[in-house]
Order: sequence, then C-alpha cells, then structure tokens
Amino acid sequence: MAVDVGRGQLNRIATEQTRAASSLDRHERSAALLLFYAVECAMKSRIMQEKALNSTSQLPPSLRSHNLRAMAKELRLGAADEAILGTYKSRGSVYPAFELHQVWRYGGALDTAEQARAMRVLRDLLKGFDVK
Repeated sequence: MAVDVGRGQLNRIATEQTRAASSLDRHERSAALLLFYAVECAMKSRIMQEKALNSTSQLPPSLRSHNLRAMAKELRLGAADEAILGTYKSRGSVYPAFELHQVWRYGGALDTAEQARAMRVLRDLLKGFDVK
C-alpha cells in the first residue's frame, strides 16, 4: 500500500535523510540508502511542484515507485544528472541505478569504486534540489 504525502513532507524528509546520511558515512550502505530515498523524495517533490499537485496520490503510477529513472525522465534532467540512469557493478552482477535501494536495503554491496561513484552521483543530484 502506498503512503500519500504532500510536498512539504517530502521536502522535510529529504532534508532529514540527507542529514542522517552524513552522520552515517562509516556505514556506507545505510548512508547510501538514505541518500537514495532523499533523492527520490526531492524528485517527487519537484515533479509535484511542476505539475501543481498536492499529494503523491495524484502522481501517475509510474512515478509512485522508487524508479529514479522514470522521475529523471519526467524532470528532463540534463546530461550531468543522467548518471542516475546508468548501471553499477557488484561482484559480477550489474544493477540499474534505480534498483540500488534494494542492493543496500538487503545488505548487498557494490564494488568499492562503484559505491563511491553511486554516493557521489546521489549527493550531486541532491545539489540540484531544495535539500539542505
């Protein structure tokens, strides 16, 4: 079941998750997961703003998931932000960026360089939104 919230709630939780992730840098998976969700909330908030929506219940089904790829496409992000559409390697497996939350949520790990790249991409994406 989806939880429906407004833009203000999305903005507040994106900020809270970003701050919490900063304090968890020693725990990379947990920090990365929080950053992923912060980006998701920030992107949904921006989409809602652009479409003058009051609740996530008004988003189309394709945007009511964790699919950052669909959100990036909807927001028409520039080439610099398209890194979120890429793939990441983990012990011989390849994951699309929009599935990374599952890797981290279930205790998986990316290759060291890929983990650093994912964290950098998520932090860079947050810079483009109103997240403090």
